[in-house]
Order: sequence, then structure tokens, then C-alpha cells
Amino acid sequence: MNLQQENFFLKKFPQVGEGSSEWIQLEYDLQLGLGSISAVIKDIKAINNQSLQFQFQKHNQNRLILESWIDYEELEQSQKIDEMCYKGFEFKDPQKGHVFPTGYIELRDNSESKKQHTVIMFKIAVGRSQCIPYRKEEIQSRDYLKDKNSNFDSLYLYDEANDQQGSVFLHRYVLFDKEQVLPMYQIKFEFDDSKEKDLQPLTCDNQCSNKAKFYCKNDDAYFCHDCNFDIHNNNQQTFNQKHHTIEISKKEKSFGNCKVSDHQGTKLELYCMICHEALCVYCKIQGSHSQGEPAAHQLLRISDAYKKALHESKVLDPQLEKRKNELTDHLTNIDQKIKDVSSKSKNIEDRIYKLLEDGLKLLQQKTKEKMCILIGDQLELKRQYDQIQWIESFLKYQQNVLNPAEYLKAWSRHSQLRNKIISADKYQIEEISSDIHMDAQPIKITSENNVQSSQNKQNQQDPNENQSNVLRGNPSSQFRSQILGNNKNSSAKDKNVSMSNFVVNNNTSRNQIKGQSTLQTIGIMNNGATSSEGA
Repeated sequence: MNLQQENFFLKKFPQVGEGSSEWIQLEYDLQLGLGSISAVIKDIKAINNQSLQFQFQKHNQNRLILESWIDYEELEQSQKIDEMCYKGFEFKDPQKGHVFPTGYIELRDNSESKKQHTVIMFKIAVGRSQCIPYRKEEIQSRDYLKDKNSNFDSLYLYDEANDQQGSVFLHRYVLFDKEQVLPMYQIKFEFDDSKEKDLQPLTCDNQCSNKAKFYCKNDDAYFCHDCNFDIHNNNQQTFNQKHHTIEISKKEKSFGNCKVSDHQGTKLELYCMICHEALCVYCKIQGSHSQGEPAAHQLLRISDAYKKALHESKVLDPQLEKRKNELTDHLTNIDQKIKDVSSKSKNIEDRIYKLLEDGLKLLQQKTKEKMCILIGDQLELKRQYDQIQWIESFLKYQQNVLNPAEYLKAWSRHSQLRNKIISADKYQIEEISSDIHMDAQPIKITSENNVQSSQNKQNQQDPNENQSNVLRGNPSSQFRSQILGNNKNSSAKDKNVSMSNFVVNNNTSRNQIKGQSTLQTIGIMNNGATSSEGA
């Protein structure tokens, strides 16, 4: 960022105070997205453009809204930070979309030589998304074109390889409308490798290169297996002194020292249950908690507070478990409906082939409508479920890495994040029947629940207009289920169910349809969401 852009920020937008609740939560969200506690924020600018916020809220009242963190280097060529914060996100071409990731934060340059990174945090209104398959290597060479006749709010890029591995919580959406994108923060941060020093294997302190496995309290040193035996078993002096050695994994963690300049070197012994801060005795006697309202705050011994936090973090949160169970029930229900729709569709297809090929084309439309809606709801629920799994795994990771004082802070932030998830508005699942009917002649495919997009719900049309052939269902989120042979909640028997039984391309014979792969079938299913290969 050049000096002119920096001055624009200083004049136009406020800086988030270091150590404030907003700063702390953003840093935790950043670390969660990067999957590393070594990320340390250096500066945050809040992009409080009230005009953009008003337009965003007005335009996206009924849409699903997510957060997207993007490396500023990915935006530099197409976006100037000052213009983006003043005018909003600008697309290169109004007909071409831009990819916005959610979950894992991808950095263009993640090398050690890169000292400072800048990311922009956006709110994105994805609404209901049409799902299309893609490969990661295509992301830079492919343009996504807007379909004027589509009711979808966005596209969801289904990455089958990432779905099968399931190791990274990463989802990608394509948006086309600037009013669906709201820049929120510009965040500068660095990586502090010392925060993950406990992940680095310790080497023996006896001048050998072996991995340390034991810790001696008397020597305050780490030893490998052989050196520990030589020093504490074969050495008569240390044997007589009965040095106390333990495995490194059983060594108590240090609570660290106070970071207040006047108290440096003093051990942290107390923990404030109100401020969620670790304190030394001088903080209580003459520091931040010695007078005023903080003086009355409840303090615990830091060791007791740490044990309490560990116990609480291991206890299953009933509200969180309830939310996970609800998501699981909905996913199971959608799985069954997908199988029902697939089965009923196959039966009707057999009848249609005996009558007219035109009937099969209508069946394709109706089946596509239902499948898109069901898969869209299924994928959003799966995303929410995966989000809960992701943050809880990150909490376990912090237990192994952080010292007690830092873990207490992390636990406080994590509790707030849990509460945010629990209190969030529940995703509205469309009630759609799996029933499909067939009339005799002329061939007419019927189904219940023609669901409109979030925006079309605000502008109800004439119910007699284009009833049979216009798709109104808009799916969102990630492809899963037996449609793609990767249903994590279904039996192995269900995993290879193909959509080819009820999808037909123009002038495609029955034998050709049955020989198509699942991804080819999805390509036919998504012929409304076009894409072109970029140069």
C-alpha cells in the first residue's frame, strides 16, 4: 500500500484499538482461519462505510451471509484499497464473477521471507448457490459467467478432491453483484514462530542430536533415552541424589511471566474471571487490579483457573451438541429424500421412455429443481456442521500448544465463538416433498414445492406464470451425498447412486445417458451456470 492509500485510511476509517474485544476476536478468527496461533495482528482498520453497509443490508435481507478473508495481494491488480473502501468491491467485468473463499485463509506468499501480510475481511451474501464442479488448478484460468435467466444468488465451486480428503475447512463461492460484497476490515499481521515452539521436537541437552524424551527437575535439562540412562542410572552421584526425571509429555506447563513492563520477570499466579487476564501479584497490589472496579473482580489461582478451563472445554456443550444433532438429522433426512427422488425418478423415467422423449426432458427439469434445492440445503447444513468440527479441533490443538495463560485467553475467545454459533439464526430449510408424479398424455411432470430464490420471495409473481418449466430452487454450499459417491452419512451401498438415471441432455439417447459419469452428469445438470476457459 502506498502512502496516499495509507493516508486515506487514517483520515477516513478508524483504527481498532489493540487489546480491545474486537481486536482480540478478530485475531482469534484470523488464527482459526490460518490454523495457526502464530499469527499476530499488528494493525486493524475498520472500514465503516455506512452507505455501503446500508446497501448491503437492504439488498441481502433474506440471504445467507458468510465471512471471506482474502490476501490483499490477490486483489491488488484489480482493486485499489481506497477505491474499494469508498465505492465498494468492483468486478473487472459485470458478467464475470469473482471467487470468494470461506473457512481456511489462503495466502499467496507464505514463505519465511514474507514478514508482514495484509488481508481484507469481507462479508459476502451467498444466498442460495448453484453448485458446479471444478478442480483447484482451474481457479486462475477459468471465468465464471453470469446466467441472466438464473434465480441463483451465487455459484458454489465443488472441489471433489478436498471433499474426499476432508482435511481443510475451505469453501469457494462465485459472486457477480457488488452489493453482495461488503469490505469490513483491513488487517496486517505477522507470524511469530515462537508461539508454536512447543510443537518443535526438543533435542537432548547432553550435547547429542537425539530427540529428548525425559526432563530432569534437578538438572533442569532434557535428555534422550540413552543419555538419561547414563546420567541417572550409571552415574553414582546423580543416582545417590535421586534425581527426579519424568517423561516430557508429563511435565507441567509453565504459566509464564507478567508482560507488564514494571512487573517483568514476576510469575503469573492469578487469573481474573471478569477480564479474562492472567495477573501477577503486583498487578493486584499496585497494578491494573489494585483499585477501582477491577479491584473487586473475582480472582482465582491461575493453576485452578487453568484446570477449570480444561475441564469445561472437555465437557460437551449441550447447546452445541443439540445444534450438531439437528444438523445431522437434517442431513439424514435430505439423504433419504435424495434417494427417494432418485428412485421415483428412475421409475418414471422407464415409463417416459416408452412414451415420448419430450417427457423425459420435462422430467429432467423437475428432478433438477428438487435435487438442487435438497443438495443446496444439505450442503449448507454440512458446512455449518463442519464449521463446528473445525473450531473444536482448533481448540484441542491449542491445548497442546499454548501455555496455560495463553490458553485461558484462547478459551475465553473460543467460548464467545461458540456462543456466536449457537445464537446465530438457524438456516431456513425449504420443506420440499420427494414426490414426483406423471400424467398420462400429454406427458407432464409435476412436483410439489416450487421454491423461489431469496430475492424472488420478496417479489411474488403470478402463480399461473411459467408454472411447469421454470426452475425456482436455488441450492447452496458444498456437494456431498451419494450423488457424488462420497456420502459420509450413508452406507457404502448408497455411495454409487448416480444422477444419470434422471438427467438427459438434448438429443441424448438412453444408452448414452446411463454410461455417463457422476461429474459429467453434474455438468449437464448445471448447464444453466456457464463457465469459460480463460487465456
